[in-house]
Amino acid sequence: MVLPRGQVEHPQVRAQLVHDAPIGQRRRLQIEIRVMRVLSRIAADPVFRLESVTTHLYASDEVNGRATESQLARLQEALTCIRSYPGESVRHLKWISVGASAALVGNDVQAILRAGFSPSPTPLLRPGLALYGLVPRFVPASEIDDKLAAAPALQPVLAWKTRVVSLRDVPPGTEIGYNGTFSATEPMRLALIAAGYADGLDRRLGNQFSLLLRGQRAPLVGRISMDQAVLDVTEIPGVEAGDEVVILGSQGGETISAFDHADACGTIPWEVFTRIAKRASRVEV
Repeated sequence: MVLPRGQVEHPQVRAQLVHDAPIGQRRRLQIEIRVMRVLSRIAADPVFRLESVTTHLYASDEVNGRATESQLARLQEALTCIRSYPGESVRHLKWISVGASAALVGNDVQAILRAGFSPSPTPLLRPGLALYGLVPRFVPASEIDDKLAAAPALQPVLAWKTRVVSLRDVPPGTEIGYNGTFSATEPMRLALIAAGYADGLDRRLGNQFSLLLRGQRAPLVGRISMDQAVLDVTEIPGVEAGDEVVILGSQGGETISAFDHADACGTIPWEVFTRIAKRASRVEV
């Protein structure tokens, strides 16, 4: 196609507006001013076309739902501004992305539908933790049954494993690991495993957490090193080099979850998953 002189054909860029409106932070007039300012910039350039609006329901794990209801109300005010804007480039809104796993498995889905986003724009959810097969924890926990009445039966889909590298019998008084934070109080059998904090095994787990070996819980003793850690296998008969060790997942009748790791380290399961290093081999099953 030959364009008239002075005209240049540009590919259209689909734009997404991110709406940040924590509870009680902005009044309606402030929302309108901010939204209108962004819309005017989009409408001023024919390259852009607004197709979606994104927000994040930051308190979906709170059972009472008050923060979510307030946030959805502010989002509705922003959408009203968008719908009333005269520019053609902002009239093609297709999607509204509004929440993550807690919104999906809890009852926020109903609140989203009540907000009237459907059928246009279509509401979208962004599951994260649920993709790993975990249900987020809700507060207060005493009301969790009502909150999860419609939750699907999720099953963990990720397991993290390593193997025993070598074994050693040590006498009482033997200090284990950096700075000798663990000292054998009796004759012990120890297993060296090929996983350390460089792999994502949190250093805080030393001397206070157990991994699975031959279907039993084997305590981590001493500090976790960069590339290795030590298990007490004194009470687990028959352990050999090459045996599978489960850091995260199930073995026999025992299970270690990301929540177990998180509780031991004072963190959240999202961090447990994201800490698993790239150098840990991934195997799809």
